[in-house]
Amino acid sequence: MSSEFVHQETFLRNLYTYGPVQGHAFICRPLRTPVWSMPHGEYTLSRKPVSEWIPLLVQGYELWCGWARQLKDDSVPQVDLAMGTHLYAAAFGSQVHQYPDNNPAAMPFIKTAEEADRLVEPDIWKSPTLYRVFEMAAALVRELVPEVYMSVPDCQSGFDTTSCAP
Repeated sequence: MSSEFVHQETFLRNLYTYGPVQGHAFICRPLRTPVWSMPHGEYTLSRKPVSEWIPLLVQGYELWCGWARQLKDDSVPQVDLAMGTHLYAAAFGSQVHQYPDNNPAAMPFIKTAEEADRLVEPDIWKSPTLYRVFEMAAALVRELVPEVYMSVPDCQSGFDTTSCAP
């Protein structure tokens, strides 16, 4: 990460770990390009090389850096890996529906707790949606700098929320 944003990083780390802070966090970021509107669609579902998405994701990161410089807010710019809520469900075997004007969505395929209990933990390297995220992250690190921060996956399903619980 650029030393340019160390102050913001320290402030946010203290804020979230109950360290010494003064004031409130003010974070403003530019709107991101929705995954469904990218020229090649959503990359975790595509067979095209991830390099096709790199310019758009780098552009979004550079835009956020510019905003942070101008606004002097408390954000730490990140590369937005631009992924949808289907990511984990697809790794467990759910079919994914791709809408023409919205983010992809996993289709329901578990109806009972017993079915959920029988799910096998997915292998990251055999799950195309998960593997593509790591492939994209590696390509972005090569394009930018190794210290660049990246966004976290969208975490909205019951399984995702449960996995984040203490």
